[in-house]
Amino acid sequence: MRKKIELEYIFSSSVKILFSRISTAHGLSEWFADDVRQNRLELRERVQASLDRLLKESFITRNGDRYQFLTDDEQEIANQIARTHVDSETVTKKAADIVFKDIFDTPKLTVGVNQFPVEEYLDQMLVGTPGGLTLRVIAGMDGSEPPTHEELILQSSRSEAIVVLCPEVDYYNQLMEAARIEKYVSTVVTANLEPNQRDIVRSKQQEKTRLEKEASRLIEEAVRRGELYVQGNAVTPTKTSSAKKRIEEVLARLVDTVYPKLSYIDRNYTDDASIKRILNGAEQALPGQQPNARAIEELERKLKTEAARHRTVTMGDIQRQYQAAPYGWREADIAAVAAELLASHRAKLTYAGKTVDLQDSKCVNYLRMRSMIDKVQIEMRRTTSDAERATARRAIEDLCRVHDLPVDEEGLARRIREELLERRDGLQRLLDVEYRRNRNYPGYGTVADTVAMLDELLKIDPDPAELLGAIVRRKDDLLDAAEDLEDIDGFFPDRQRIFDSATELLKQVGADREDLEADAEAATALAAIESILADKNIYQRISELPSAVQQVRTVRDRMLKAKRADLLEQIDTTIDELAAYAQERNVKLSDIEKTRLTRHDTANNAATLTELDALKTRLEKDQRRLSDEIDREYDRINRPRPATTGVTVTSEHAAPTATTPTDRGTKSAAAPSPAPTAAPTPAP
Repeated sequence: MRKKIELEYIFSSSVKILFSRISTAHGLSEWFADDVRQNRLELRERVQASLDRLLKESFITRNGDRYQFLTDDEQEIANQIARTHVDSETVTKKAADIVFKDIFDTPKLTVGVNQFPVEEYLDQMLVGTPGGLTLRVIAGMDGSEPPTHEELILQSSRSEAIVVLCPEVDYYNQLMEAARIEKYVSTVVTANLEPNQRDIVRSKQQEKTRLEKEASRLIEEAVRRGELYVQGNAVTPTKTSSAKKRIEEVLARLVDTVYPKLSYIDRNYTDDASIKRILNGAEQALPGQQPNARAIEELERKLKTEAARHRTVTMGDIQRQYQAAPYGWREADIAAVAAELLASHRAKLTYAGKTVDLQDSKCVNYLRMRSMIDKVQIEMRRTTSDAERATARRAIEDLCRVHDLPVDEEGLARRIREELLERRDGLQRLLDVEYRRNRNYPGYGTVADTVAMLDELLKIDPDPAELLGAIVRRKDDLLDAAEDLEDIDGFFPDRQRIFDSATELLKQVGADREDLEADAEAATALAAIESILADKNIYQRISELPSAVQQVRTVRDRMLKAKRADLLEQIDTTIDELAAYAQERNVKLSDIEKTRLTRHDTANNAATLTELDALKTRLEKDQRRLSDEIDREYDRINRPRPATTGVTVTSEHAAPTATTPTDRGTKSAAAPSPAPTAAPTPAP
């Protein structure tokens, strides 16, 4: 027969050790067990229910798996926190932060070299920016019934990757309690609390942090144990213990569905140098081996469609469209595809209204730099017809006197621009040098108008079709200019010298015009020269100028020769007469012969009849001047000398003046001095 024996015993233990033992649900179930054979699991459930009731009534607090009774102040604050209202959106936001910042902490999915943006949802709340792969985490934070298996299959078929958190994991209570504590603390002014109350608030803040960490751990566990749906199927990823890896794997299965045209890019580009090589023509592919051929065709089709609709397309539009679904191309790959179209001259870039030169150092930046792509337009290039190219080539050949222009559009446009620039510079030099020296040269207006027209053409967009089209539109003006410039080209420099000679002759004979017109032949020749120089169609008559100029010069030289001979004879006659007069008066004057030589030189060097006429006048003045000098010299020589030393007597009976010794000893060798007419006066 069995007997029940009850034993009571006393044991000694510290509060710290005892509390650590009985502060958990497991420890309490052992403490209150009346029989070692009692069902411990059932007892633990009853203990746990009691603890939950006490926790709900704010008599105790929980820290992990340990429970602790609250003081009155702690109960008061715990009751206030329990009464704090927190909406479901706030709790959902906390859960979303844990899922998309702690667990799946990157907003993009990396697959190979591609990175795809992820549009993240927690239940129905959008987290982050829209666009890209759609990831929906179903947590049931609003308390609604979770979707059924069939509903999840249907929803995932709409290009969504769905993660259903395991409902057996309780993370909601931790998030809700943390949210209540956070809201309560934000409304409390701690400076107004008692010190012990401030300590309680600080402990609650620490409890909030612990609750959030616990919730993060539980949500991560819920992801690992949760269900995954994608492409209309429930999927089981490869065995992994990482919640993040499970999410990445289910998203990766979505890539082909969301980006079906991703495979159009079969070659990736990683740097600007590769794109620059494409623009420079250094990346030449063999026939049938064009990299990214389908992507190039896709972009070309897009540009043609937009051109047909007369819409402007920027590189920013292209980058945004082809980075998004259904393409998912990388920024550098899109730039490379555009570069292929540009290098093959099927498309062109326009910046600030001007076509971008593919050799421009900024060309790659125009294709992919975010600060510039919205300022750059891309469009299909218009090509010219064979007839347009032929018309432009003929006009430039006539204007620029060249006959080896290329036939292909690109080479023709490049060569035409070079020839127009050279032609413009040559005509500008005529304006700056020749016509500035003599504005009367024929063709000034034609040259100036042609320079202005060529400047307009050179300012046109360097796109070949634009330049050739402008030349075709102005072909008549160009052909007229070519015809007019043909005579001007023949004028400089050979005929220019004939023109200068005739112009100079008219300047030289200006003062002799009256004398020359007295000669019939000279008058006729002068009239012909003036008529030719004033003729607008001088090019046809300029050959007449040399004979007319020679005729005038012949007559003028004959007149000069005759007048010069007469003048030289007159000079000699005049000088001889002056020399005879000086000899007659016994006067020696060196200026007489000097004047003869000077006037001979002047007469021989005179270039115009007017100069010779003027020399006659100067000769008359020379005659009067020299005659006066002879007379003065004669008077000086023959002036009376005083009889007494120191006395000078003049023929005018002037008062005696003192003389120098040299004067007293000088006597005239030609004639004796006359007797003084006044009494001598002693020298002072």
